[in-house]
Amino acid sequence: MIKNLAKKIAVTTVGTAALTLGLMQVTTTEAKAASISYNSNISLEETDWDKFLSVKKFNSNLGTLNSVSFTLGGSAEGSIGVENKNTTKTANVNANLASTIQVNGTIGGTDTLLVEVIPSELQKFTLAKFDGAIDFAGTSGKTVNLSTAKAEKTESYTDADILNAFIGSGNLAYTINAIGSSTATGSGNLATNFSNSAAANLTITYNYTEGPGVAVPAPPTAIGTFLAMGFVGMKITKKGLFSQKKI
Repeated sequence: MIKNLAKKIAVTTVGTAALTLGLMQVTTTEAKAASISYNSNISLEETDWDKFLSVKKFNSNLGTLNSVSFTLGGSAEGSIGVENKNTTKTANVNANLASTIQVNGTIGGTDTLLVEVIPSELQKFTLAKFDGAIDFAGTSGKTVNLSTAKAEKTESYTDADILNAFIGSGNLAYTINAIGSSTATGSGNLATNFSNSAAANLTITYNYTEGPGVAVPAPPTAIGTFLAMGFVGMKITKKGLFSQKKI
């Protein structure tokens, strides 16, 4: 009779301002896929803004790093005011609320764009010829409030030379920034007024393979740190961490 035992372990911890985590010690008897994820949320804030974070490098004692992925989600909201100043013609307007959100890091000594999203929301409308007042209202003006712009993207890195930058002791520094990139275009002579806010969520994941006999460090070994971010978290997952066969 053969009996198989499989077990999955997930550890999740959250905090504020800074995060330091340790893990229980477990020794594997065969190579297993595993991952370590770090997460940070940035609440809705007027653009333009910059945030800074620091993440522990991958500890090569855990196994072989196969890839690093950056999943960035972003949202934008605000308003666009448009006034048609043409005194003889109407204006067909495309009003697009957008924010450009980027994550940058220093990889191999070079400042590198790692992932970017541009959440946007478009509205189209027609404005009458100029009514004599630049107030973004009346017959020749309009102000639209937009709040459903969302976008998400994942970039994964597997090149050995790039992965080497994520391995070792110490931390890697990253910058998350958001820039208002709204536009209003169309026929006519337009006056515009923009208000932009953006929010972001970033998850950085180390995907690796554990080798036989590799142990996950026990507390108080520090696995990772996020700094200067409103909400932080870490999750470690392993697939088939224990296996046992009996005859």
